[in-house]
Amino acid sequence: MGAATTLLHVIVDPVYYASEEYSPIMGFSGYPVMNPLMTDIVKDLFKASDNYLDKTRRHLVDTTIRTVVGEGRLSETILKTALEMHADIIVMGSHS
Repeated sequence: MGAATTLLHVIVDPVYYASEEYSPIMGFSGYPVMNPLMTDIVKDLFKASDNYLDKTRRHLVDTTIRTVVGEGRLSETILKTALEMHADIIVMGSHS
């Protein structure tokens, strides 16, 4: 059959979520501005996303599953990744 599975996690705006002024409850008040201190936070955000996908792959007990952490607008990143991987079908979780 030649089927393959890819798990994709999209980070919409890493600067937004890495900002000290971002609150998961209240949101953000203003424009996010990247500063040098946020670089490590953004890297950690990508690393945590990659770790989450790796943990999910191990839970599914399938070492052939590919994982991708993407960045950008959600719909555009999903479609771009699907095109790059020549995907025939996209399955999304209920929380995304």
